[in-house]
Amino acid sequence: MMRRKSLVAAAVALVLMFSMFSSVFAASSTVVIPNLNYFVQHSLKNDDTVTFKYTNPQAVNQTAIFRITNVGPLDTATDQVAGKLNVQYSLVYANGSTVSLGSGTSLSGGISLAPNASLVVKVKNVNTNSQVGFKIRFDNQ
Repeated sequence: MMRRKSLVAAAVALVLMFSMFSSVFAASSTVVIPNLNYFVQHSLKNDDTVTFKYTNPQAVNQTAIFRITNVGPLDTATDQVAGKLNVQYSLVYANGSTVSLGSGTSLSGGISLAPNASLVVKVKNVNTNSQVGFKIRFDNQ
């Protein structure tokens, strides 16, 4: 009886793990950044796109900066990702209105966010037949 419960629990865990994996790494997805001083390692194949969104939960303005670098957790260089990604970032106010802040191959940017405003970063692999791994970090400085 105990073994059967363990097998069922393991099967449920596997199903949940694979369903989360496919939703995070789908061709076009949104990853919510829970707080600043946070990074995500991600990979895009072909001409896939992913969107990262950080929303200021504080009652005061907060600076939010993103930086895209090579995929290694401690790697701060950009030589492996430079020229391979198209980045669009924007400010989304609490009322839903959006202001574009920049687009192109720049791998960093930021703004001071009002309460409940969001910094949204859309990253696209510019190559149609290759894969690129990267790390995006959200900080306040």
